[in-house]
Amino acid sequence: MLKDNPLAGKLLKGYYTIKVEDQYIRVKLRSLRINDYRIIYWYDKLGNRVILLLVGHRRWIYKLLRRFL
Repeated sequence: MLKDNPLAGKLLKGYYTIKVEDQYIRVKLRSLRINDYRIIYWYDKLGNRVILLLVGHRRWIYKLLRRFL
């Protein structure tokens, strides 16, 4: 699904700092809903790639996101 449409996920509020190839960058993340689970990812338009950050149940995925990013 993300391969065909990387912008399918909902844009999350705010910016997040992630490490990509030994550099820290501020990015807007996306969340894709699949039943009760969420996939948190970043779509790199320049590199045309999707970087998966977290996958998990909606009950705890956003708490985990705040803790690690």
